[in-house]
Amino acid sequence: MLRAICRTTALFAVIIASVSANTPAIAGGISQEDLDPLALLHDDHAFVAELSGFVRQPTNGRTGARNGYGWNGASTSGADPSGKSGSLAVKGRAGGNGDCMLKLHQPWARWERRDPKWAAANEFAESRLESLSLDAACSWRFDMGGSAQLRVIGGLRAGGLEVFHQIGFPAHLSFHFKSREVGLGWRAGFSWEDPVDGLRISALYTAPMGFAVSGKQWLQGQPTGADLQADIEMPQTIALRVERDLAPGWHGAIDAQWTEWSAFDGLRVSGVSTGQGTVDASFPTGFTDAVTLKAELEHAVTENWRVAGSLRWDQGVSGGIADLWTIGARVGRSFGPNVDLELTTALGWRMEGSASGFDAVRGASWSYRSEAGPVYGAAVRLKLSF
Repeated sequence: MLRAICRTTALFAVIIASVSANTPAIAGGISQEDLDPLALLHDDHAFVAELSGFVRQPTNGRTGARNGYGWNGASTSGADPSGKSGSLAVKGRAGGNGDCMLKLHQPWARWERRDPKWAAANEFAESRLESLSLDAACSWRFDMGGSAQLRVIGGLRAGGLEVFHQIGFPAHLSFHFKSREVGLGWRAGFSWEDPVDGLRISALYTAPMGFAVSGKQWLQGQPTGADLQADIEMPQTIALRVERDLAPGWHGAIDAQWTEWSAFDGLRVSGVSTGQGTVDASFPTGFTDAVTLKAELEHAVTENWRVAGSLRWDQGVSGGIADLWTIGARVGRSFGPNVDLELTTALGWRMEGSASGFDAVRGASWSYRSEAGPVYGAAVRLKLSF
């Protein structure tokens, strides 16, 4: 049982850490937060409510699976995880120069199930991850002369995680983790704005968000009685954004984000049942820091209609989580001064990657290759302003 736990725990760490390597909301992975998560603070209206949602369907799969356990089943499995989610945010004016917002959303989510005949099914069969977070942020503007303004931003985050992970078909070994206390985090940043030129230069730091989780363990569908404990930390990020009016009716933006995945050096679990007792185990991840770059161009076709296109690159964090290129297209429609609707579609291309590991308990290795292939997605956003 210990060898199965070793493989499961290490792959559970891979699932958690894939947040950095993928395009939020549209192009895959478990991160569902935009590169500009506090954009609502910059809205000129006194009160804004925003509702958004997305769906995502990848098509690339896992192939070339090999294992050293004497079982050589099918070498091809299902695609990268699909996903769907939504968020609700409200923003209000606070005094003459202040703005505050609340956002209820699912910052991380993943569901993936492999073919039961996949040769590497004993490494990974099914995983589900769900989250819920309430983010609060406020900003204050300072006049800097002329039309220029300096905006100082600060915020707090509170949320929880729930994770289910299974190996083997039928369920040979499975785990179910839940947050045993609220995870907390914070944000801080600033922006330099000139409304006359449509200029905004902003920087946002997001601190690590830690989660203390506890869970149960099942073997062949029966609880083992083990009480598992683990700590999970989502890494810190630094995001930069520059946007400006380029010509009448044309607006451009460039985003860059760095995520310190190298700080997430492993997953540590206590209370793991081996059949002869319980052990504490630590499993390294080998992740590297990741960078995301995005460029977007928007054009106001008429007073009420606008279109936009974007190109995005997400750097992979390990051999099994490869680079991703995404092209996006957005159409926006204003229904008077108070209602705005946006529809977005995207086509991403995941590059080929590979992953491998070694079971030190049994002395057997495993590996698989992630195919290059497309990822499709769509998103909708409705904004009410007063």
